[in-house]
Amino acid sequence: MAIYFFALLYWLLLFYIKRPTNKNFDIFLAVLPLFIITGLKAVSVGSDTISYYNRYVGAEYMMTADNTATEPGFNWLGYFFHDMLGISFYAFDALMAAFICTILALFLKRYSCNIYLSLFLYMTIGIFTMSMSGLRQTLAISLCMIPVIQMSDYAGLRYVPKRKKILRFVFGVLCVFAASTLHNSALIFLPILFLFNVRFSKRQTILLTIIATSTILLRGLLTSIMANFLPVRYEDFDLNMDYRMNVLMLILPMAIGLFCSLLSKPDATDGKYSNVLSLMFIFLALQIVFNNLALNNSQLGRLGYYFMSSYIVLIPYTLSSIPQRNRSFITFAIVVLCLAFFYLGTNGGTLRIDNYKFFWQEPIYLNN
Repeated sequence: MAIYFFALLYWLLLFYIKRPTNKNFDIFLAVLPLFIITGLKAVSVGSDTISYYNRYVGAEYMMTADNTATEPGFNWLGYFFHDMLGISFYAFDALMAAFICTILALFLKRYSCNIYLSLFLYMTIGIFTMSMSGLRQTLAISLCMIPVIQMSDYAGLRYVPKRKKILRFVFGVLCVFAASTLHNSALIFLPILFLFNVRFSKRQTILLTIIATSTILLRGLLTSIMANFLPVRYEDFDLNMDYRMNVLMLILPMAIGLFCSLLSKPDATDGKYSNVLSLMFIFLALQIVFNNLALNNSQLGRLGYYFMSSYIVLIPYTLSSIPQRNRSFITFAIVVLCLAFFYLGTNGGTLRIDNYKFFWQEPIYLNN
């Protein structure tokens, strides 16, 4: 796990000694360690990576396999890159990591008030650990984030032509449907496309967080309702099975929701958050809801990954709202808690990313 902590230390040093920046070269240098870790990993890193390797090298067969018929996108990628271009799995993995890191960099450039802290949070409490194993869903999440990034093109405009609104919506729908060919769960993002213009007051974000947290009491009912919308591939999963979740994972999104809704400051001019920050509060509320539902079924908990980008935007923004005299201590406490959470969740975890290796340390797979 040493390589992860080297990257975390790198971001922390930049956070404490360097001013926040939006310069492309600085962002490239900030994201580079993440690309190295995710793009040059061995097949043994991540519990599902070996299955993606087998699926990639057997793409031609998988094109006609019944069990992947509803999610053919990865098979199309495998057939194009492996069978048509002859690209090895490791080169393909690096290309996909470059795409994921590029989308993340664009997202942070537009919406994070401190990219270094955001990257630290992305690795410790964000979707980093899942991305090291769940390639398909991470690609789907990245595609879904493209229309969110596009939101900033219209930020602050009092009037947006109807034609542009329609084109933006159609583009968003295409991104979500493309993502759904990789992972059917991406369809959960479709309703989000209708919420880009929502703006909340502080009181409304607090109420939203409380409502989301209270769903833990109704998770049985909500789980049974979700069964009606399951993709065909997941119909056989038992949605009422007990799932033993780490108590820290259960509390984390609730604590972040309360921290951000209580301590962040809305726009002083009208007392409301921007549409982007309001959307992030919606994301955070949905993450809380799906995290609660994961107590009944872990598959539903995976839907929350689509909304964990709220962490890496709202926490830095909230810290920037806190008076300087208190900010240093609170920031230090958050850093320590995130490091502890990452270590406890990763070391010996089910995703099996703790024993990191580069691809050249596993020569048996190099030819494919």
